Amino acid sequence: QIYLELSNPHMDYMELFEVVDGEIVSQGKTGDIFPFPQRPLPHRNFVYPLHFSPGEEKELLMVFYKPGSSIEIPVYLWSPAAFGYRDYIYNLGYGAFFGFIAICFLASAIAYIILKRVLHLWYTLYVLSVFLYVLANLGLA
Repeated sequence: QIYLELSNPHMDYMELFEVVDGEIVSQGKTGDIFPFPQRPLPHRNFVYPLHFSPGEEKELLMVFYKPGSSIEIPVYLWSPAAFGYRDYIYNLGYGAFFGFIAICFLASAIAYIILKRVLHLWYTLYVLSVFLYVLANLGLA
């Protein structure tokens, strides 16, 4: 088994097709306009599990739709073990980053509560907005 990862969590619509005996067969539709449980694999990016026999070649076609913007889609092929390990390492990094942001948020909120300076309130809101933007941009929220 191989995982085909399309590393753009903001794609509105995408569909993967496989050519089987001259026929085009859909492997599933996904995108951020569909409910999360509809994804072929529950992940922040769009991941399709593909099944290959040793030495087998497949012809795949992808359809993408994202109106009003350019499309950049890094495509990766992973073994399940390599995909899981890479995801584990990324999630450790994300946890460290978001933990640091949470500490900054708490420190600035406490500074505002103790010092009652509006500057600390604005900084607290700024840190919160950066936190939410990064979460959304990574496809985690």
